[in-house]
Amino acid sequence: TLGVPVSVDTCKPDVMRRALDAGADVINDVQALRQAGALSVVAGSGAGVCLMHMRGEPDSMMGLAAYDDVLSEVAAFLEQRAQAALEAGIDEERIALDPGYGFAKSAEHNLRLLAGQKRLAELGYPLLVGWSRKRTLGEITG
Repeated sequence: TLGVPVSVDTCKPDVMRRALDAGADVINDVQALRQAGALSVVAGSGAGVCLMHMRGEPDSMMGLAAYDDVLSEVAAFLEQRAQAALEAGIDEERIALDPGYGFAKSAEHNLRLLAGQKRLAELGYPLLVGWSRKRTLGEITG
């Protein structure tokens, strides 16, 4: 082991399994364990998991950035994926949620999510907030 927690970003169950076998502590999945087999891989480990909201795939997601109520829709998705994780046998304390800032969301959507972060926290799981989408930061900051 490395002596520090290791998180692996992947949505592929085979990569998850190999990373966990190598000692990864957390799986950070941009698809929120929606690929076949992903739930069972994480459930069979003691690892933590971060479930992220994203529509589509990274190369096509911005065409899917249409919401009636971005906060309600993201919250409902994250709640549903957390419930799926619980039903698969992943303990509640192993789950964190990520609203997916910049992933299939406009700058306005991101700001609405940020303003409504309290509602997301009320889902009862730790939140991971990653502002890795530089385009989004540029739009917000000018």
